[in-house]
Amino acid sequence: MKPLSACGSGGYDLIGDLHGFAGPLRTLLARWGYRADGAGAYRHPAGRRVIFVGDYVDRGPEIVATLRIVRAMVEAGEAVAVMGNHEYNAIALDHEVDGVPLRPECKRVQHADTIRQLEAAGEDRRDWLEWFKTLPLWHEEEAFRVVHACWDERHLAVLRAGRPDGRLRAPDWDALADPTGALAQAVEGVLKGPEVPLPGGRWFHDAEGHARREMRLRWWGSPQPATWREASVGEWREEWGEVPFGRTLVEGLGYPPEDRPVFFGHYWLRGEPVWLAENVCCLDYSVAKQGHLVGYRMSPGQGRSGRFERVVHDVRA
Repeated sequence: MKPLSACGSGGYDLIGDLHGFAGPLRTLLARWGYRADGAGAYRHPAGRRVIFVGDYVDRGPEIVATLRIVRAMVEAGEAVAVMGNHEYNAIALDHEVDGVPLRPECKRVQHADTIRQLEAAGEDRRDWLEWFKTLPLWHEEEAFRVVHACWDERHLAVLRAGRPDGRLRAPDWDALADPTGALAQAVEGVLKGPEVPLPGGRWFHDAEGHARREMRLRWWGSPQPATWREASVGEWREEWGEVPFGRTLVEGLGYPPEDRPVFFGHYWLRGEPVWLAENVCCLDYSVAKQGHLVGYRMSPGQGRSGRFERVVHDVRA
């Protein structure tokens, strides 16, 4: 697929994790002036294009409608959709190597709503899995970059080798069966970001109620955070107080302040959307947990002088 800049774009609209919430997506697109054509592809009269940051499935009430909107826009050249970890999980649950799926069966619970909604709508699930495989793991324009969870040049160097378009090749799926391999580590790195075990036996319930003993790291921050709270992406609990981090974050992590702005999702943020650093922007503000669907509008040459816009999730939808 051509980069959007090659399509004569009049600007870019970046949209955070959707998780099957087509209602807020339609509202946001309409607010921005997009209108659906006869084939269901939303287009902008000024030639603006959308970039979706991943996680289109699971959790929401309108997963099929969400997928149809995103796919129609991508296939019409009106959008780019990068792969999220939930699309990867959907493929990995289905792809077996020596009779063993790439993802453990426990992940199927997370994906059950998607399977149910696809079946109820008479959709061909395997067709959607094949489409998920066409999604790139990252996207770059001259002015910015997009990835689902973490921009890590070490992982991207592995992925770029033989994959200039950012898409996994057919032989890659069998290679991903080795979780210690460079390819699997790279895919996990860009789609999930770095995580480390919590100290002192601490644990917490994640957004889906599962007990977790690992914490997502603030990969764009200081390479030597002073405390665990500073190292965390909002997962350190208030009652745990301040605990010295006492370690280097992860060698090679961090996002250089001179690099192009990077946009991503994945992290379930709350509150008013803000830039996390001078050139670092997360667009996931928990639409699937009564949060907001957040987008960022950027025009050529604007850099970070664009603006956020959000749609409040209506729990009645």
